[in-house]
Amino acid sequence: MLVPAVITWKPIVIAAALMALGTLLLLFSERIQVRLLKWHDDVRDSPNPSPFLLHLSGQHYEATMRLLGGLMILAGLVLLVVTVIRDNLPS
Repeated sequence: MLVPAVITWKPIVIAAALMALGTLLLLFSERIQVRLLKWHDDVRDSPNPSPFLLHLSGQHYEATMRLLGGLMILAGLVLLVVTVIRDNLPS
C-alpha cells in the first residue's frame, strides 16, 4: 500500500521566497540603478561630499543585481526539486 508523502513545508516556502525575490530583483534592477544614480547626483551636489559615498553610489550595479536575481531563482528551483525528490522517496 502506498503511503502519501509527508511534505516538509519549510524548504518549499524558502524556495518560493528565493524565486519571488530573485524575480523582483530581475524586474526592478534597472529602476534601482536609476535611483542609485540620482542619489549619486545628490551626493555629488552636496556641499561636503564623502569620497566613499561618491565612489559607492557612482558604480553600476545593474548587471550584478540581474546575476544575483537569476542565481536566486536557480537556487530556489534546485531547492524545490531536491525537496520534492527527498519527500517522495520510498521509506
